[in-house]
Amino acid sequence: MASQSAEQVLAHVARESEWRLKALTSLSTELVALRQLHNTVALPNRLPEEIILEVLKNVVDRRHGDVGHIVRATHVCKRWRDIALNAPSLWTYFAIDRLDVTTTFLERSRSMPISVFLTNPRHPMHQISRLLAPHLPRMRGIRVRCPPDQNIERFFGRLSSPAPMLLELLVEKRSKPNVEGPDMSLVSAARLFGGTFPFPSLLKLCIRNVGIFPSTTIPCSLLTLDIVQTTSRGLPSLKHLVEFLGQCPLLERLRFAGGPRPQDTDLVDIGLSVSLPRLVHVYIQSSEVFMFSLLNRLSVPHATLMRLQTRYAGNGYDMIPPSSEGTLQCLAGLRRLEFAFDEGKFILRAFHTPDAAPEPALELGLAMLTRAQDDLTELMCPWPLDVSHVESVVVSGPPRRLNNVNIGHALSHFPNLTSLRVVSMYGHTLRDLLNYLCIRKTPVAGGPNDSEIEHAEPRDLDTPAAVLLCPKLETLQLCDIDRGMVIKEPLHKIVALRSPNRGGALKELSLCMVQGWNEVEAMELGVASEGAITLCVDMGEKWLSMEAGSETLRDFEVHSPDGNGQDAYVRVDLGPCVP
Repeated sequence: MASQSAEQVLAHVARESEWRLKALTSLSTELVALRQLHNTVALPNRLPEEIILEVLKNVVDRRHGDVGHIVRATHVCKRWRDIALNAPSLWTYFAIDRLDVTTTFLERSRSMPISVFLTNPRHPMHQISRLLAPHLPRMRGIRVRCPPDQNIERFFGRLSSPAPMLLELLVEKRSKPNVEGPDMSLVSAARLFGGTFPFPSLLKLCIRNVGIFPSTTIPCSLLTLDIVQTTSRGLPSLKHLVEFLGQCPLLERLRFAGGPRPQDTDLVDIGLSVSLPRLVHVYIQSSEVFMFSLLNRLSVPHATLMRLQTRYAGNGYDMIPPSSEGTLQCLAGLRRLEFAFDEGKFILRAFHTPDAAPEPALELGLAMLTRAQDDLTELMCPWPLDVSHVESVVVSGPPRRLNNVNIGHALSHFPNLTSLRVVSMYGHTLRDLLNYLCIRKTPVAGGPNDSEIEHAEPRDLDTPAAVLLCPKLETLQLCDIDRGMVIKEPLHKIVALRSPNRGGALKELSLCMVQGWNEVEAMELGVASEGAITLCVDMGEKWLSMEAGSETLRDFEVHSPDGNGQDAYVRVDLGPCVP
């Protein structure tokens, strides 16, 4: 090519390049054809269209409306894309992020009912509502969780046409960072959806930090009502709330959290009541006065699970109506109570069975001020609940000694108690409790020991009518107790007074991780029980056991795990427990 001119060389290079580009294009086309052929014979494409459609339905995000999964599924192959585009039900759940993507989903869903999710919009709220407004008649669900800087009123201001197919409406305005409670947004319920809100079809209504409570009294099929407000602004009045609940006979879940409006503090008797025969879950977080007033207006079935949270004002159980057995049937027939004392909090759980159930019939959480933690007398009695049939009681804490805890008066209200378990209680407080279990007192009118004075001393009255507190007590369990030696004396009295040999009902005494107890104390306790009570003492590395009817104390020591990874125990007879 040295004899050729520059023009000839450039022409040659152009011809060679063009030939190679044509060859490359041909190979690329052949490769695409081969890949398409491979896709047609691949296992996923051998599946019937109905099965592929079911696979695609499983990638639809019905909880948050994430559009990424279904969009990526349409890029797998041409057949999958054709199937997805011809199935409008795959495009009915979507989060609103970009207006072009939202428009695509609105088009591909055709006339199917849709559910939209609005969390972090990139575009102004009025543009989004303008895009959605024509599709309100086919709206099935609307979930709006807006940041505090978004104007939620502008979004709902354009939703003025009816939405007869709407099943779920969630409206929430999130709080600002480092600010106690968000700014309250007020939305006119009278103008929303053309004044037809709430709709007869609506099943779930959640309102959080937005004043959008409906003012209509049209009967509806609502199943879930969730109202959470950080301030009293935007909350419905008690009268308004009770009137609305009266229009929801099918309601299954009720949640109300927020401080009462100032004018509600004196509305204890508003002359209204409502029956909710299908109510399953109730959660109320408010003041004691508002909680009492609301519960006093409700009639719920026996299977209702109730959870209450409030600040404790030092007036006992003022948040629960005393006559709750008639209307709040879920609080009647209780057979198990659990008390948990903690720093700044008191929790009461109540069950309909003597054994722990997955969910209690009642869970009451009281937040306490520091000065109210030392005096829990009002929480021991009187009881607003029917506790006459309680068979099992579990007490966790308190970890320190409290003043003015009238334990004896509390125990006198459990005549059918058969099992008592105490966990992590301060040693001296536990000693006071055990001392009351040693007291014999003559019954008085109104129930056993109702006239008992505070801080009574242990004594034994040798009168024919004398009875013990909790006379049917069969099982006593003490777990994780510090200063365990201070309870040695009352435990000896308990096994002596309540032994079956003395006509008592106590059958089992269990000590687990009680500080200071060893083989000597266990042997002495076995002597005091005269072999009539099953005794178990768990000290971590070893545990001691004596069966009822046997006078031999057995020592089980924990050795290194065996080949199966199970703890191995070696039994050693320490000898007879006789005086």
